[in-house]
Amino acid sequence: MDFYVRGGDFNQKNVHSHVRELDVTKKEYRLVLKLMKQLTDPRIEAGEPPFDHPSLTIPLHDGREVYLAPSDAGRGGLHYTVRPAGE
Repeated sequence: MDFYVRGGDFNQKNVHSHVRELDVTKKEYRLVLKLMKQLTDPRIEAGEPPFDHPSLTIPLHDGREVYLAPSDAGRGGLHYTVRPAGE
């Protein structure tokens, strides 16, 4: 939420003028957080399937696919594998 309120982390001149710091009250901030928590599936926080091992498969034009999953290093990175489709 802080990322969006401060207008992101963009210190570049080519960012659209709509990307800017938001003027929100503390009450508005709390209400948006409350709404976001209500919309969040409780299985995410509990680490239950299917959110215990999130992944994404992206098909390639040549019949292979890229498989993305969180890195085992625990630093928020991604591990990817290019493999034949359906593996």
